[in-house]
Amino acid sequence: MCNRSIKPQPPSQEEDWEKELEEDWEKELEEISQRIEKQKQPPYDPGDDFITEVKEMFHCNVQNGPSSNQGHYSPAVHHIKPVKWVRIVYTVVADQFADAEE
Repeated sequence: MCNRSIKPQPPSQEEDWEKELEEDWEKELEEISQRIEKQKQPPYDPGDDFITEVKEMFHCNVQNGPSSNQGHYSPAVHHIKPVKWVRIVYTVVADQFADAEE
């Protein structure tokens, strides 16, 4: 085995950090400006809004029967029973408290 020390070779080209930073900065500015332009555009066309309104109109007017999972739904099974309110009415009989005045 040969024991030679390997020395690192300097890069063949000189690195121009300022130029690289400037290129990166220009690229980043371009990406940001594209993002801003994208945000200015509406996410949908005006025609899409009309189609949505028509779908909602038909959706509200159509009476559908219960779907397969709603046909077997019973509130008594899935929820606690409602509170029963009890109203007690006391009737006053004539001369009921006549002897209380004494």
